[in-house]
Amino acid sequence: MSLGRIIYRCFITGLLVIAAGCTPAQYMPQFDQATLQIKRNEIANQVERKPHDIKEDPNIVLSRVYERLLPHAKVACLENGEKWLDSSCSNWSLNVVDDENFNAYITPAGDITFHSEVFKYTKSDDEIAFILAHEMSHHILNHGMEDIVNSEIMGATTGLLSGILVGAIAAGLGASDDIIDDVIEDAIEDGYASGREAGRLSYSVDQESEADRLGLKLVQLADYDRFAARQVVMFIGKDSTELRSDRSSSHPSGPERLAAFDSYSSASSRELNSLVGCITGNCVNGNGIYVWADGRKYEGSWADDKVDGNGAYFFPDGRKFVGQFQAGKINGQGVFESPNGHKYDGEYQDNKRHGWGTYRWPQGHKYVGEFKDDEEHGEGTLTYPDGRVVRGQWDNGKLIAN
Repeated sequence: MSLGRIIYRCFITGLLVIAAGCTPAQYMPQFDQATLQIKRNEIANQVERKPHDIKEDPNIVLSRVYERLLPHAKVACLENGEKWLDSSCSNWSLNVVDDENFNAYITPAGDITFHSEVFKYTKSDDEIAFILAHEMSHHILNHGMEDIVNSEIMGATTGLLSGILVGAIAAGLGASDDIIDDVIEDAIEDGYASGREAGRLSYSVDQESEADRLGLKLVQLADYDRFAARQVVMFIGKDSTELRSDRSSSHPSGPERLAAFDSYSSASSRELNSLVGCITGNCVNGNGIYVWADGRKYEGSWADDKVDGNGAYFFPDGRKFVGQFQAGKINGQGVFESPNGHKYDGEYQDNKRHGWGTYRWPQGHKYVGEFKDDEEHGEGTLTYPDGRVVRGQWDNGKLIAN
């Protein structure tokens, strides 16, 4: 090896060390050695899994799980709106290939591939759900694009600095122009290649842990078993029993990943009580619970991403409506109640009392009759608390004829 090559190789190594020290703080929680040792022992002592025959078409299994995760993944994707357009939150594609390696991955374009081996070692939809949610989380969190950008930035920076520094040293040593040009060219090429790989790995472990956290949240929102997800993490962890990952690692170590998962699982259970958005079920086409930031909550049927069918709508001040909805509005029969004693039981149209119904006031008054645009309108009977009864015609809330 020439003196010039030795020099720039040394500089490339030094630059990578410096650059690695400038990467952001780790996303993944840090654990002491005793905790990691406990997790390593748990992984080592798990019951060995053996492959089983695939009894159901993996494509059908994957599609079924995907449809259940999709509404929650879309909400999470739109929460990252500064990175994605709405359309990118609905164009995930699924693919199963025949491969004996236990693996799944997603491309920056949102194409998700599962190896057939995954279905030989997983035991339920719950386990498949976590693997799929993990891959969808990589896309939601923009990790594919981050890899490209980080690799190019680190590669270009390392290559440029390597060329400048090594060229300057070679010139200082009295090398000819031809040798200097060759040394600089080699330094830039090697620095770029080494820098790209270092740039990718500098963030990879954190990305995996971040995807685990969001993936866990998605499976819980879709009402899958988080303990089944934990079993998957343990199974994957058996292939990496080192206590800690290092800067050359693409994934957390098995003990690190399990410890992080357990910390996320505990936090996620608490977070479910303060979530905004579709917190459980299917809030696109199906039955689900949706919570708004101002405290409103809906529990019931959905169609085409709108409340539709039977459901219950709760207001932060204690008011509630239980009844029928259509295309995002109250339409049909329903009951409205407020904490101060107001109650209406009757027909609605476009969020307003409209048709036949009964309205009760907290003072004891009761009106039974027709409504229009939220007001008493048409034939109706008003009963007073003392028993008096008035029957007549009403117009926009006013009695016009007995």
